[in-house]
Amino acid sequence: MADRIKVRLFIVALAIAAALLFFNKNYLISKISALKDYQKEFATNIVSDKNLGRQRPMSTFEQEEQLRQFIPPVFESFSEKDWDEFWNTIYGAFPDESSSKKFMPKKYRQLTMSEIEQRLINRYPNGFGRMGQQHWGYFWQYIIKVDS
Repeated sequence: MADRIKVRLFIVALAIAAALLFFNKNYLISKISALKDYQKEFATNIVSDKNLGRQRPMSTFEQEEQLRQFIPPVFESFSEKDWDEFWNTIYGAFPDESSSKKFMPKKYRQLTMSEIEQRLINRYPNGFGRMGQQHWGYFWQYIIKVDS
């Protein structure tokens, strides 16, 4: 008799669980879809982190020495930390502010040249603030070997 009651309770519990799943299927589908989007975005971030457009050279020592001559007011007093911040501004990946979905991993991207120029001008106004468009052209050709 106790076994029959246990079986009936199990069947009732199973029926309740099935009803809950049936009535919440749209909610569950949306959560599964959100989980798939999260996984896809996470995987994209891993792949894009390795395939950024600009890659930092293995050694920047020669460029640092020449930059000290190119813009002495800025670069002659640079510390190791300043150089790391400078190269990170040019080659680093930054969170994309346009992707602000709740509970999603942030998208990362490299800054555009104009965004880099603005950051450098804000951080080092004495040197970069005085550069004209022609000077920025020379700067970009030298730093990342592209036409501005």
